[in-house]
Amino acid sequence: MSVRLAPSALHLLLRHKVPPDAVSGTGRHGLVLKSDVLEFLSGGQTGEVRATPSVAKPTVAVSTASATSRLAAGAVRFEDVPHGASQRAAAAALSAAKQQVPHAYLSVDVPLTTTLAAVSSLQGATLPVSLREFVLRSAAAALRAHPAMRPSAVDGPVRLSVDLGSGVALQVIDADRVGLLALAAGLQGPPPSDRAAVPLAVVIEAQLDGSTPVVVPPQVAKLSIGRPRPTVLFDEATGQPFAAKVASATLSVDMRVIDEQTAASFLAAFKESLSHP
Repeated sequence: MSVRLAPSALHLLLRHKVPPDAVSGTGRHGLVLKSDVLEFLSGGQTGEVRATPSVAKPTVAVSTASATSRLAAGAVRFEDVPHGASQRAAAAALSAAKQQVPHAYLSVDVPLTTTLAAVSSLQGATLPVSLREFVLRSAAAALRAHPAMRPSAVDGPVRLSVDLGSGVALQVIDADRVGLLALAAGLQGPPPSDRAAVPLAVVIEAQLDGSTPVVVPPQVAKLSIGRPRPTVLFDEATGQPFAAKVASATLSVDMRVIDEQTAASFLAAFKESLSHP
């Protein structure tokens, strides 16, 4: 007799290395449910193996130790780090923004082969220049070319907020009008005292596909770019394939302030600038 398993039950059985016929199903027609497996793991079931009529099976010894006992025995190790006040406040702001701000999302793959070669050529500089500085310069140039992306400061300097990780964010002013070394030095210094509204936040991710950023007022847009990944592209002139590296960039905008056409034009300009530094 075959054992009928719910997908979630099968996942748990494979994860805990439990034979499927060791758990009694309580679902319709004997279907083994996720709750049946959880009960088995907590010791609620005896662990007896159902025999198949056509084939004699030996008794299988199955551990019925609960998750609590496994943790107590040191089988699973973890560190429980409580959230601080700033982390809880950030989480509350993100949750409220996701519910209250109408978002539009646009994504594009940005070729980075030429840009990464430029980064490598600058590794011997006094200050380390990374892809981050190129991303900020390109974002600032695209933002300057699209004043509708910063309606509250059309005639003022171009301001960006860059996420440096661990909840640290710095404001960068006119990143497209300073050198790469000066830009790198500014990111290593203290944050500026000028706290005017920053329309665009830039998040540079450590993961391949980046993330889908959430716009938190007073910001009106947020740009996320992932880690470069290898891929194959095709030459537009010859149609021949070639190895390249690209990164996924995702732009989120507040649709109450920025329309999708403006956002798409900004993202195209950012891609062009970053692809050809």
